Amino acid sequence: MPPAGALIRTVPLRPELSVAGAARAYRILYSTTDQHNSPAVSTAAVFVPNGEAPAGGWPVIAWAHGTVGL
Repeated sequence: MPPAGALIRTVPLRPELSVAGAARAYRILYSTTDQHNSPAVSTAAVFVPNGEAPAGGWPVIAWAHGTVGL
């Protein structure tokens, strides 16, 4: 298992699964740890805005569904 935080796979999302204003959308699979500090894998959706990234990169917002995960 790769170390926690390592990107395992990236798959482009179809446009109808994206959000308004996103230039690109991806589903990612990454390594993490579970509530017992054991290796685990998880998925997430990543939406990239239109335009050039500002100095220092885009701000990142993370949102977790309230009834899934930890």
